[in-house]
Amino acid sequence: MRVSKSFIYGLGRCDIVHILALRKLQYLMHIQRGQSAVLYNVFKCFKLSNEYMKLLTAYRCGSRDSASFISGCIERHFAALAISHP
Repeated sequence: MRVSKSFIYGLGRCDIVHILALRKLQYLMHIQRGQSAVLYNVFKCFKLSNEYMKLLTAYRCGSRDSASFISGCIERHFAALAISHP
């Protein structure tokens, strides 16, 4: 059974794609701002990949944005999809 995006949005939730993007960006933000030099170096390596920049670009947020702002960006992106593709 396939559940529509508009139904999920009506429940105040996001789909799995957007939830995973949110968690990934929050995790990367956490290790970027953390105290561990090892994790920061892992972040710098990941930052060199296109995946990080694609996530930031797709959801229109920046690397210095707060977790709540990033969450809002992803929620707005999902809302736009849900409304445009019922």
